[in-house]
Amino acid sequence: MGRPWIIALVLLAFAAGIAAYGWRHNESSSTQVEPSGLLDVAFSDLSGMPHDLKEWKGKILVVNFWATWCAPCRQETPEFSRLQDEYGERGLQFVGIAIDEVEAVDSFRQSIPINYPVLIGDTGGADYAFRLGNYLNVLPFSAVFDRNGILTATHPGAFSRQQVLAAIQRLL
Repeated sequence: MGRPWIIALVLLAFAAGIAAYGWRHNESSSTQVEPSGLLDVAFSDLSGMPHDLKEWKGKILVVNFWATWCAPCRQETPEFSRLQDEYGERGLQFVGIAIDEVEAVDSFRQSIPINYPVLIGDTGGADYAFRLGNYLNVLPFSAVFDRNGILTATHPGAFSRQQVLAAIQRLL
């Protein structure tokens, strides 16, 4: 009877180690990571048209993974639209990757206007977020790329205006 407890304890310790690693490495960071194909991914927009993220190379790209059912996601979206208006001419480009259904995203956009591209991630979006450092699969999750496509910061959870500005300021 003691063996199942030992196995459970080992599994729990393993999971805790992975979680601790993920939290330490998912905090907003300014460490540059080589592109190694990080922008070599495509997702479809709401009309089904595929868009490759390299389409926005040359801009400061904030890729935000979100869902309509995620309360923090819903709260940060209007601020992202304001930032897009304020800094778009200086090269800032937000791209939302919804881990959600097309119909839900379309309905959400009717109630809360979004002035930046929104793509549908499906399961591939969650896999891509994981490649970028979202090891705990949290939403929202944001990744910031410089004009050369180099990942410069990631942010799990809600990304406030001040945090976005801190992440992009030196890149403008």
